[in-house]
Amino acid sequence: MFKVKSYYRSLKEDNSPLFPAKEVWGSYAPLRTRFFAWEAVWGKISTIDMLMRRGWSMVNRCILCKEDEESANHILIHCGKTRKLWTLLLSSFGVVWVFPDSVRNMLLEWKIKGLGKKRSVVWRMAPICLFWCIWGERNRRTFQEEELSDTSLRNIFLRSLLEWSQQFLDGNLDYLSFQNLLGDWAVA
Repeated sequence: MFKVKSYYRSLKEDNSPLFPAKEVWGSYAPLRTRFFAWEAVWGKISTIDMLMRRGWSMVNRCILCKEDEESANHILIHCGKTRKLWTLLLSSFGVVWVFPDSVRNMLLEWKIKGLGKKRSVVWRMAPICLFWCIWGERNRRTFQEEELSDTSLRNIFLRSLLEWSQQFLDGNLDYLSFQNLLGDWAVA
C-alpha cells in the first residue's frame, strides 16, 4: 500500500538537505504559519529576489530596512527591523546567539534545554511567530503602503505569541503572566 509518509522518508534518505521538520511541523504554531515557515526554509516565499528569478523585472530592495536586497533570509533573519525583535526574544530567554546564514539553519539550530514546559512551548513557537509577523509587516508596507512603528510591530509580535501560547498552555494565561513567563523584555 502506498503511503505518503513512507515515500517522503525514502526521498529524505537520498542525500537531500537537512530539513528542520521537528521545529516546523512539531511546533505548536498555527498550521498556516508552519506551512509558511516550511516555504521559507525551501526559499519559496515570494520575496523580490524570488520574483526576479521567475522573470519579473523590478528593483530589489528590502522594504523594511531600505538598505539591502530582499530575500527570505534577509527579511526573516538579517534585516535590522527583524534583528530588533530577535534580540528582544533571545534576551528574554537569556540566550546569546550567533545568527546563522539561512532560515533553514536558524530552525535547525533552534534548540535549548532546561526551560521548563511552558517556556519550551513558547520557545518552539517563537521563530515561526516572528517570521509570520515580519512577513505581515512586509506585506502591509508593500501592498497597503502602511508602516507600523517598531513598538507597534513588537506589540503585534507579543500579542500573537501570547494568543498562540494560550491555546497550548493554561487557557487563563493573561498578558501579565505571559510577561513574567518571558521575562522583563516584554515591557521594555
